[in-house]
Amino acid sequence: MNKDFDKEEAALYDIKDKYDHLSIPEDLDQSIRNGMNKATKSRRINRRMRLTFISACILILSFVTTVRVSPAFANYMSTIPGLAKIVELIQFDQSLQVAVENEFIQHIGASEEQNGVTFTIDAVIVDESKMVMFYTLENVKDYHYLHPLPDLLTSEGKEYLASSGSNNLKNKQNENSISGRFDFYFHEAVPTEGLILQLIVEAGGDLSNMSELPHEYSIPFQVNTALFENMKELYEINKTEGQKITFKTLEVYPTQLKLQVTYDKNNTMKIFELEDLRIVDENGDEVTSISHGVIGSNITEYGESFHLESNYFKKPKELYIQFTAIRALDKNLLDLQVDVENRKIVKAPDDRIYMEPTYKNEMEQLAISFDKDDLYSGELRVDWEFIDGDGKKYKPLSNGYRMGETKESLVIEIPNENYNNPLVFTISDYPTRKYTKDIRIKVK
Repeated sequence: MNKDFDKEEAALYDIKDKYDHLSIPEDLDQSIRNGMNKATKSRRINRRMRLTFISACILILSFVTTVRVSPAFANYMSTIPGLAKIVELIQFDQSLQVAVENEFIQHIGASEEQNGVTFTIDAVIVDESKMVMFYTLENVKDYHYLHPLPDLLTSEGKEYLASSGSNNLKNKQNENSISGRFDFYFHEAVPTEGLILQLIVEAGGDLSNMSELPHEYSIPFQVNTALFENMKELYEINKTEGQKITFKTLEVYPTQLKLQVTYDKNNTMKIFELEDLRIVDENGDEVTSISHGVIGSNITEYGESFHLESNYFKKPKELYIQFTAIRALDKNLLDLQVDVENRKIVKAPDDRIYMEPTYKNEMEQLAISFDKDDLYSGELRVDWEFIDGDGKKYKPLSNGYRMGETKESLVIEIPNENYNNPLVFTISDYPTRKYTKDIRIKVK
C-alpha cells in the first residue's frame, strides 16, 4: 500500500471518528422545525434579476460504520485537493459517492483573494442537469459563521439561468480554512466556453450579526462538457394512479434522478405528498430523496418534479417507482377558519383541530393543535398569507412548530389588529393519510 493511500485512509478515519462522537441534541427535531420557519435573510446582486434561491435542507445524521474504501477510489481522490473535506461533504449522498468512484469529478483549482480571504473552487461534479461545486475559504479564523451567496454568469458576464442552494458555514473552532458545497440546478445548456462564479460572502461572530465582506468575488472556471455529453437517460412513463396522479417522465443523470409528476386539475383532493417515494431496481436497491439540496422543483397546484439520488452508474435493468401512502385532503376542506377574539376554531377538516390558550401583546399568538391518530402523518401547515372576514389580506409575522408525544401545534404570530372574524388560512399540508397501500409502477 503506498504512502498516498495511507495518508488518505488516515484522513477518512479521522472523519469517522468525528462522526462517531457527534452529540445529537434531544431537541433536534424542534430546533430544525423552528429554524425552517424563521425568516431567511437573503441578499442578491442588484444589477440583474436572479433565479437563485436558498433552499432549506434537512440533513439526517447517521453514524458512519466504516470509511474504508477501495485503493482505486482513494488513489483517485488523492489527486483532488481538499480530499478529506470533499469526502465529508458527500458522506450522506449515495449518488455523489458513486459518481466519484466512477471518476466523474473534475478538478478546478480556480481561486481569488479579496482583502486577505481566499475563495477556491476545488472541484465539481457536473452533468447537464446539475452541478455540485466544492469550495474552500481560507484565512477566515476570525469568523464563526460564513454564508457565501453564489451566482453563475456566462464567460461574457451575462446571466446564466440556474437555481442554487447554499448554507451557513459554522467555524466554531476558529479554523483558518473551511469548506462547503453549492448545488446548482441548470435551466439551460452548460456553455462549453466556461462560466464565472460570482458571489458575495456574509460573515460574523453569530447569525444575528452577519455583514458582507467588502469585495465581491468573480472567478472564471471551465468544465469539460464532453465528459457528460449524451449521458441523460429519459423514460416516458405516462401512467396514472388513484386521484389521477400521472407519472410523466423519469430523467436519469449521474448526479440525480428527476421524476415529473402531474395532478389532474379535476381531482377532488389536494395532493400534499407521496410518502416514502423511491426508485427501486430489479435487485430491490433503492434511491430516495436527495439528502442535500433541492428535493422538489417546478411545484405548482397541478404537479412537481421530485429530485432523488442517482443510480446511473449501476446501470439497472429494471426500474420501478414505489411509494406507500398519499397525503391528501378534500379541496372543499382546505379553509381553516379561526375566531381570534373567542380563541376557537370555526371551521377545520376534522374535530382533531383545536386552539390552545396563548398570549396577546404587541402581536397575537395563535396555537392551533391537533391530536395524533393511527393515520397521523406529516404536519399542519398553512400558506404564508391569510384573510379576515372582509377579505383583507395579511401576512403572519412568523410561523413555528411544537411537537409532543400525543399532539403537535402550529404556532402563528400575527399583527395585533382589530380583525373582522373569522380569519381564514389556506391549508398547504395536513397530517393525515388518505391512501395507505403500497404502489409499484414499472418504468422499464
